[in-house]
Amino acid sequence: PLHDFVDAIDAAKTSLDVMVYRAGKSPITDAIVRAAARRVNVRVILDDARTTEDVDAARRITAA
Repeated sequence: PLHDFVDAIDAAKTSLDVMVYRAGKSPITDAIVRAAARRVNVRVILDDARTTEDVDAARRITAA
């Protein structure tokens, strides 16, 4: 279930490598941003920013 992925991201301590098809507004994107904000080394492969929400999510992750 979704919460298992969010819990795994929230448990990351040193690094996080993620491939995301759609970033948009989602609990997973929020968890990735939280990981970046707590100084986890985050690397994200985003399948093509197809929507404004995807672009906004990529910016949030980059800015964290």
